[in-house]
Amino acid sequence: MEIVPCLCKAQNCTKSGPPGYAGLLGEKSIEFLKDPAAFVENSCEQHKSRVFLTRLFMKQTIVIAEHKLLTQFLSHSHENFYNGLKDFTELFGHNIMFANAEEAAQLKCILLPLFGSNAVESYQTVLNNVLEDWSQNLDINNEINLYEEFKNISLAYNIHIFMGVKKTDDEDFFNSIKELSSTHWHGVTSVPWNFSIPFFGNGGYKKAMGAKKKLLKIIAERLSANSSSFFDEFRNNNQGSISQELLYNHMLLFSCALIPKGVGSVLAMFFELGTKWKHMLNSDGKLSEDDMECIILEVMRMFPPFMGGTKVASKDTSVGEYHVPAGTAVYYSFMAAMRDPSAFLYPEEFMPGRWKKIEDRNKHLGFGTGLHGCIGRHLTWNCIKEIIRYTIDNFIITFPDAYPPEVKLLPVLRPKQPHGFRIARRTK
Repeated sequence: MEIVPCLCKAQNCTKSGPPGYAGLLGEKSIEFLKDPAAFVENSCEQHKSRVFLTRLFMKQTIVIAEHKLLTQFLSHSHENFYNGLKDFTELFGHNIMFANAEEAAQLKCILLPLFGSNAVESYQTVLNNVLEDWSQNLDINNEINLYEEFKNISLAYNIHIFMGVKKTDDEDFFNSIKELSSTHWHGVTSVPWNFSIPFFGNGGYKKAMGAKKKLLKIIAERLSANSSSFFDEFRNNNQGSISQELLYNHMLLFSCALIPKGVGSVLAMFFELGTKWKHMLNSDGKLSEDDMECIILEVMRMFPPFMGGTKVASKDTSVGEYHVPAGTAVYYSFMAAMRDPSAFLYPEEFMPGRWKKIEDRNKHLGFGTGLHGCIGRHLTWNCIKEIIRYTIDNFIITFPDAYPPEVKLLPVLRPKQPHGFRIARRTK
């Protein structure tokens, strides 16, 4: 392994830096964006290390693809690092994603009960109604894009919970939110400039900001009518410690396309990989609860919906054995960490059985971990399981012969060319 001087550049420092190069001529953003997964794995192989140094988006960057170090980093980095997507704070408004450690801990205490197992159970009727409506209106005479279908189911579920509006009661409202959410989400893949460039038309980020403004107006109107029990509980639980703007920013986060795209990603890949697990179906064509959970976990291990994230050092600090100067970025890859050979036997093989032991499930990073881990994991996990259960119980699905599919990785993992599924209703 190459010896690199410590990043702190102190003459008396005896530590070395991570292998790699982050000089001005070492910019790798284009290579990274072309295929983030291949970039990380190829670099790990080149440097013979699952932690390496590179230059991404004009910033010195440490990349973590090692499972053990990534788990430690996410659990202990909140004091000395801030969210690397801070430039997009304006797009979502200030919320728990961008909060410092003290504020994030306070917000988490308020929000966790709203997403806990008891709360999720109370939303079960809502999800059942959404699924029944979907089933009744599903055209099974044509091939079906399950990624789009599951995204819409999740969005309808979220709008009902967070805004108190049933899709069946107001189809136009649902379609309006769907369109605005899509426009708003596309701002994530745009340069965060809130203006247009002559001859290049109206910038994607500017359009996204316009959609955000409209969404916040709709959210304020709907919530002022006391139509959302979730919002009422959220507002009452904080004892006046959260401003109205911060309340609405969180409702925007919960109602936007982020969650539906993540749910759609997991579910689409679950069925795209159906040939890999169909032998686990029982004689009635159903999956046991335990087998279903193991398959979902393995799908999310190999194809996490959000493949990683970035944090930036707010002060001189360290990551593992390495000194990290202030301003240095750390890109961490969930996908690479969950394919780390030191943590997972045969990491490139689809093996749901690796999750049979409950204690082994703590190694899973699909929902993140630490202070900024996903607060809605119980809601999302239950939603994913219920949609799978309902789909398998009510339909016979013909799985694709080719697997796994080619995928797009950014901003959310999904099939590049979603399989057109043939579906038939089960006879009862």
